[in-house]
Amino acid sequence: MTSFPTLEPVVVDGGAFLIDRQLDRAGHVEVGVGDDVTPETLVARTGNIEKSFTLYLANELGVANDSLKKYLAKSIGSAVNEGETIARVRRGLRTAAVRSPATGTIVHVDDKEGTVTLTASTGPRELKALVSGEVERIHSDRGVTIRTIGSRVYGIVGFGGEATGTLTVGIDRHDRELTADQINKDWRGSIVLAGMTVGVPALKRLRDAGVAGIIVGSISEADVRRFCSANAEDSGTFWASNGQWFAHEADSAPFVILVTEGFGRHQMAESVFQFLASKAGSSVSMHGQTSVGECLSRPEIYITGDGDGAKGGMSSQLTLDRSVRLVDATHMGAIGTIESEPVTRAMSNGVQRDYVVVRLANGESHDVPAANVEVLS
Repeated sequence: MTSFPTLEPVVVDGGAFLIDRQLDRAGHVEVGVGDDVTPETLVARTGNIEKSFTLYLANELGVANDSLKKYLAKSIGSAVNEGETIARVRRGLRTAAVRSPATGTIVHVDDKEGTVTLTASTGPRELKALVSGEVERIHSDRGVTIRTIGSRVYGIVGFGGEATGTLTVGIDRHDRELTADQINKDWRGSIVLAGMTVGVPALKRLRDAGVAGIIVGSISEADVRRFCSANAEDSGTFWASNGQWFAHEADSAPFVILVTEGFGRHQMAESVFQFLASKAGSSVSMHGQTSVGECLSRPEIYITGDGDGAKGGMSSQLTLDRSVRLVDATHMGAIGTIESEPVTRAMSNGVQRDYVVVRLANGESHDVPAANVEVLS
């Protein structure tokens, strides 16, 4: 992805998609052009590799660079496990800590830069297709591009890695919270449509039930931080400060959490909920990766194998009467329709921006920047 909003609608039903599946380092591609694949097909793999990590611990802890050694929990030459605390600082009643991103050895501490160097032996990685389709292109030593037909839904933010499973409707309305007492142990391995929001008790019950993932309208930032962090006292280091990750603990989520509207307490867009509910019982693939650094990406849901691909390449052109969602802080999640063609205006600083008039469901009309409008379908 290259921008938020994206250049396609949030929901595409019966479209054709090209999906890149690539390793993060050189490896070996296991399939060829024209091969049919399923979500479980192994498409590429890597061997072991030695990797060095530079950890900006002083910056993470908010301490002076030359004082870093005082806060280290491990010395040079020490072995550390992934997730183990390597530095901490006490602030009043709270402890801020940084955990190791991998299992390895601390080999250097730089007092001038406030960094620690960690070397790790990265084990082999196997990359699966995630979706059903046909291999269209091989990326030498890295992976493949798969052509698939079906439906796709974009999320706003996600946590966890990738998941496949049968789509199960966990609650009957887009504006209701899924509570712990509503969770069914028979949901093991499913992707659960969870309605407006979930709290920590429900997240823990979903974990215990063994779900593969959930799709939810919104979630409290504090709740997802508490749930994904292995240790509550380390939650101060949950969010990244160097722009390479969206959240340090995102991959530690026991199942994929895909959020369609954003943080807080917002109803899932009714059209998105109804579309997903209509696909109950289908096999769903999704990934929660969210990146807001140099390489932007957002979570995606794929339901492959249905439709004829005729809607592939649908644009998000802001045309009259098109259903849209506002994504600015003031109107986050509000649904409406386009009432005017985009108009370009010069701001006081000389920068030109496109604006459109959007009529919301409550009858109010707002003149908003086009960048804050996302086409739903």
